[in-house]
Amino acid sequence: MGIDGKRESAREADRQPLARNSLCREAEERPRLRLSDDSIHLTLLIRAYCHLCDDMRAELASLADAAGVRITEIDVDADPSVEARFGDLVPVLLLGSIDGVELCRYRLDPARVAGALHDAM
Repeated sequence: MGIDGKRESAREADRQPLARNSLCREAEERPRLRLSDDSIHLTLLIRAYCHLCDDMRAELASLADAAGVRITEIDVDADPSVEARFGDLVPVLLLGSIDGVELCRYRLDPARVAGALHDAM
């Protein structure tokens, strides 16, 4: 979903420049950016038998370890409401909970993720 609440295509999302200040403001306004122990976390939306999901998971592991953040994985097919919301848009990486800020979909954008984690800490 775009900032205006409309669903945007992957190509439209990729063309949107990342404004760190607006990303941080958006993240601060959304619930559950931090876990109960006050640590920043990422949510990775996946599905079984998804090679792009496997690729993002593998690439994300070292980045998350280096930043000391936890990753919560959610299988979109396990919950009809999540599947209806995200459909074929997986993998999707969110800063915070499932209602968090979308950082990337389909392919990991390491620079965007690192910048968002830096700004959130």
